Amino acid sequence: MNQQATVNPDIHVLEQLLAIARRRWLAVATLTLIGAILGYVYSQSQVATYASSATVMVRTGPAVDPLRQGADTTTPEEEGQFLSQLELARSASVARMVADRLGLAEDAAFAASGRSRLERLLSRIIPGMQRTASEPMAVDAAVARLQRDVRVLRVGRTYVAAISYTHPDPAVAQKVAQAFADAYRQKIAQESDIANSRLRAALQGEIDRAASPEKEILQGRLRDIMISRALPGIDVLVLNDARLPGAPVAPRTSFLVAVGLILGALAGCAWAGFRELSDRGARDGDALARLIGARFLGYLPRRASRVGANVRIGDGQPLPDAARRAIAEPNSTFAETVRGIGVTILSSASDGKGQLTCLTSALPGEGTSVLAVNLATHLASIGRSVLLVDADSRQFQLSQWLASGVELGIVDALLQDKPLDDCVLYDSKTNLSLLPMTSGPERMVEPAALFSSARAHPFFEKLTEQYQHVIVDLAPLSVAADARAAARFTDGFLLTAQWGRATPRLMSELLDASPEVRERLLGFVMTRTDLAKLPLYAAAGSRASFQRKIARG
Repeated sequence: MNQQATVNPDIHVLEQLLAIARRRWLAVATLTLIGAILGYVYSQSQVATYASSATVMVRTGPAVDPLRQGADTTTPEEEGQFLSQLELARSASVARMVADRLGLAEDAAFAASGRSRLERLLSRIIPGMQRTASEPMAVDAAVARLQRDVRVLRVGRTYVAAISYTHPDPAVAQKVAQAFADAYRQKIAQESDIANSRLRAALQGEIDRAASPEKEILQGRLRDIMISRALPGIDVLVLNDARLPGAPVAPRTSFLVAVGLILGALAGCAWAGFRELSDRGARDGDALARLIGARFLGYLPRRASRVGANVRIGDGQPLPDAARRAIAEPNSTFAETVRGIGVTILSSASDGKGQLTCLTSALPGEGTSVLAVNLATHLASIGRSVLLVDADSRQFQLSQWLASGVELGIVDALLQDKPLDDCVLYDSKTNLSLLPMTSGPERMVEPAALFSSARAHPFFEKLTEQYQHVIVDLAPLSVAADARAAARFTDGFLLTAQWGRATPRLMSELLDASPEVRERLLGFVMTRTDLAKLPLYAAAGSRASFQRKIARG
C-alpha cells in the first residue's frame, strides 16, 4: 500500500517565501536601486566639510594647600576636574579670543557656507543659480559659529585632548583649530596666573597678620610652594599643531549610499509584503477548483482580446482575429483550452437534442465574450451547427463587436415574434450564426424578461431544435440574476474568472448564492493568464508550476 509522504510545514513556508521573492524581486531591486541613487544624490547635495585638529596636553604638578598644613594635592585631582578644563576650550571666552585673533568677523572665507557638488553642477547649467559672495558677519555670530563647529574630545584615559574644527574651507579649518589650541593654552595660563596671584595674596596676608615665630614659618612655606610648584601649577602644552586636511570628513558618500540601499531594500520588502497581503486574486486554477468544488477547464493566455474595428458578420467581412484565434492558432494554449472545453460540452450532450450552454463570469470584463465566440467558431469548424446568442442586455459587447449596426435581434425574436431568420446573422465562411442584442429606446427591455417570461422557455427550446449547439453569452454572476433565471432550460454553464482578479472567496460565495448554476456547472476557465508568471504562484510540483514549459501559445 502506497503511503503519501508527509510534507514538512517548514519546507512549505520556505517555498512560499521563495515564491514571494521570485514574484517581487524586481520591485525590491528597483526600490533598492532608487534608495542607493537617492543616497548618492543626497550626499552630493551636502556641502563638503573638512576637519583639522590640534592635540593638547594639560600638565599638572604637585601643590601644597597653604591653608591646611601638610595637605598635598594634585591639580586636577580627579577626572571631573580635567573634563571641566576641557569645557573651557568650548567656552564663549575662548571662541571670542579666536575670533578676535583671526579677525573672523571680517573674514569672508570664514563666513562662506560652501557649495555642494550638486549646486556647482546646477550653477553651470543654470546661470541664474550663481551665488553671490558672502558678507562678513557680526562678532557674536562668529563666536556662535565657532562654538557650534568646534569639537573637544579626550584621547583615551589620558590628559590629552583633540581640539578639532570643521569648515567647508580646509585652510579655514586648519587655522581655526590651531587658533583654538593657542587660545586655550593662553586662557589656561591667564586663569592660572589669576589663581596664583590670589594664592600669593592670601599667603602674604597670613604672613602680615602672623606673629614673629609664625611669620617665619609661613614665609618658609611660601618659598616651598613657589619652588615645588614652579608657578603655575597647571598649564597646557600643544603636542601637535593643526594640519591642512586633504579629504573632507562629510558627507560620507559610501555610508549614505549604503544607508540608501538598506532603506530602499526595506521599503521594497514592505511594498512586497503589502502587495502580497492585498493580492487576494486566484491564480492556480487547480487550487481554486479544490476550494470551490468545481472542475477546472484550463487557462486562456493573456493577449489583446479584440483586434481591428467592429464588424458585421454575414456582409463578407472576415471575423476579427481574436474571434477566430482558436482556429487561426491551432497549436496555441488558447486553442487547446477551447478544444478541451468543446470536448467537455460534447461529452455532456444528449443524443438527438441540441445543447444550450450558457457562459457567464464572476466579474464584468473577464473575457467571456471572446471565449464564447471562439468556442462557437471551434464547434462550427468541426461540422456542428452553432448559434451564438448575445443575451447580455446591459453591455451587449458581443453584438457591438460582431453585429455592428444591426436593427433586429433577440429582443425582437423573443418578445415581438419577429421571424428568427430575420434576426439571425450567418457567416458562411465559418458556418457561424449570431443572434445579437440590439439597442435603442424602442428596444429597451427588462433584463429578467428574456429568461423569466413565459416565452423564454419555448423560444430557447426552439433554438435547440434548429441548432446542435446554442452558446449564450450572459451577464456576470455578480451583476445580474440572469444565469439563475436561465438555469431552468440550460444544459450547462461555463464560468470565467480573470487570472489574479477574482478571489476564491468571491467565487465560492457567487456559486453558493446561485445553487442552480452550481448544479449545472460544467467547469470554469481562467482568462487573461500570464503564463510566464503562473509558475511563481503555483505550489512546487503542481500542474501550474509546469505550465510555462508545456505552453505553446
